[in-house]
Amino acid sequence: MSKAYQQARSTALTSASSRSYLGHGFAARSVSCVALTTRNLLKPFQPLQQLGSTGSLFQPMAPLVQQLQARTFASRRFHKKKIIRLAKGYRGRTNCYRIAIRRVEKAWMYAYRDRKMKKREMRKLWIERLNAGVRQHGLTYSKFINMLHKSGVSLNRRMLADLAGMEPFSFKAVVDVVKMRSKFVG
Repeated sequence: MSKAYQQARSTALTSASSRSYLGHGFAARSVSCVALTTRNLLKPFQPLQQLGSTGSLFQPMAPLVQQLQARTFASRRFHKKKIIRLAKGYRGRTNCYRIAIRRVEKAWMYAYRDRKMKKREMRKLWIERLNAGVRQHGLTYSKFINMLHKSGVSLNRRMLADLAGMEPFSFKAVVDVVKMRSKFVG
């Protein structure tokens, strides 16, 4: 450690121990860390008479105690009203915050789960529609998907299911292309 650093640390520790209002063993650690921050440094080439009575490189400082921002009554009331508003329409007594918060949190759990389930259900639906459309052309779903991958046609299940339901002639053309290409590849 440099000499200036050691001198600053010892000055900070002695000033921390003289301040009884800082607390127990925490005072020495917190003040020594605060003393060595760059905003407490003086300009490096000041003459010694401008430095202070101790002759240290650091200015005397006030203890930095950062207080946490206290939540006010208004923000807590707003939060409770928001939860009760979200619980509107649920079964049971939802004008009580303790009951409403449980119901709302459970609703959020269901919503998270069902966002995933929605994707699964839609994929199942596309597969069912695609299977029904392919069977009209003499194939099964699994054989058609196998031939589709071999042929190199890059249409997903969603687009194929829409074609099978809305545009049967276009879907027949896709099935014919898949059959023809898979014969050459397979």
